[in-house]
Amino acid sequence: MNLKRILLVAGATVFACVIASCQPGPAARPPAAAVPQNIAQAPPPPPPPGGAGYWTPPPPPPRRGRGPGGPPPPPQAIAPTTTVQGTVRSLSYGPAGDVNGIILDQGTEVHVPPEQANQLNSLAPIGARIQVSGWIHTGPLGDTHVDATTITNPSSRATMSFATPPPAPGPGAPPPGPPDPNTAGAPAPPPPAPLAVAPQSGPVSSDSGMDTTITGSVRSFNYGPAGEVNGVILDQGTVVYFPPDQAGQITQLAQVGSRIRVRGPLRQGPAGNRLIVAESVTNRRTGNSISVANQPLPPR
Repeated sequence: MNLKRILLVAGATVFACVIASCQPGPAARPPAAAVPQNIAQAPPPPPPPGGAGYWTPPPPPPRRGRGPGGPPPPPQAIAPTTTVQGTVRSLSYGPAGDVNGIILDQGTEVHVPPEQANQLNSLAPIGARIQVSGWIHTGPLGDTHVDATTITNPSSRATMSFATPPPAPGPGAPPPGPPDPNTAGAPAPPPPAPLAVAPQSGPVSSDSGMDTTITGSVRSFNYGPAGEVNGVILDQGTVVYFPPDQAGQITQLAQVGSRIRVRGPLRQGPAGNRLIVAESVTNRRTGNSISVANQPLPPR
């Protein structure tokens, strides 16, 4: 009985092995194809547009001013200053006979603001030695002029300051340009100034001055606001006025120190001195004479 069981088990085992060996195995898969390199990479970005059908805007211009990316502004022309010393030879007078400055012994004219000129009599009387600091410039006839910022009298130790602005740049200096609106913090442009209207003076009546003839020695020339010679000052303090366009002729005839005779209408000025509008000027030594163009008396 045991033998039959053994034989049955052995036959079943052999039969199972035969059945297993007769079944087909799984089909072999083909090797995977290599992925092309150009497909694995991301496509490049498209090129920027160009050609005749496209316009490329230019780069923005550099900013002007002191900031980065712009050149610094050109330097401003600065008027020269000076300090001079001298002895007061005479006062100088405006068109109405009011004091507007002093003349030093070397011929330098010192100009001060008219509203402060009334203090010159005590600060810088005639004959006083003074020191002047201010803006220097040359007049039409080559005269030296100083727009005073300070005047010091060493003897009295008195000093006076004057609100004198620097003169305008000369013809060779470039005018200052408008502020750059691109500059940070640039101030707004000022509104246009109203046009100045010159006052119209009425006709001078015939009794405005008494026609007279005076004689004296020329102490100094007298100057207008722009440095032009508009008269002479005699030794007794009389101011002789004449048109600036005749200054070249009259200053040759009536030089400083020469004795002259002047004919014309005369009146008293605000400083108490006499003002005369010349109709003729004669050099007493040479006898040469010049007729002066008609002009009105200085305004009162």
